[in-house]
Amino acid sequence: MRVFVTGASGHIASTVIPDLLSAGHAVTYVGDGNDRWPSAETRDVGRVYRLALESVPAGSRLHAVAEEGGALRDIAAVIGRRLGVPAAPVAAEDAERHFGHLSMFVGLDNPTSSRITRDTLGWTSARPGLIPDLDEEHNFVAEANTTSVG
Repeated sequence: MRVFVTGASGHIASTVIPDLLSAGHAVTYVGDGNDRWPSAETRDVGRVYRLALESVPAGSRLHAVAEEGGALRDIAAVIGRRLGVPAAPVAAEDAERHFGHLSMFVGLDNPTSSRITRDTLGWTSARPGLIPDLDEEHNFVAEANTTSVG
């Protein structure tokens, strides 16, 4: 499962953004961009792990996601706006050439429910959703962004 995790690192998806930009000067997504990626903020994920370690039997399956899935098109739009580059689609048949090793993930619709996690642990997310969190200035400061788009 590919999950966007934001928060304490001071910038988001440091391994994803360079790959999204590497093939051109745009933040790209596959097709209509409706493919969804689940997300969670690092402190929320940490709380799930702590609660699970304290009270859940070994072998249990939980999903530490705050949102079932944000559309990749919306994620790309925020990143593009913040970096001053367009968000643009890539045709599905061009995804492998364009995204390389990420192509198997970028075009997947992966909504993921945390209902069992919430019910089992009594957990709820205490943080903003992916798009508001992603749109924070600290995610795009010069020290955090090591990719040149010019």
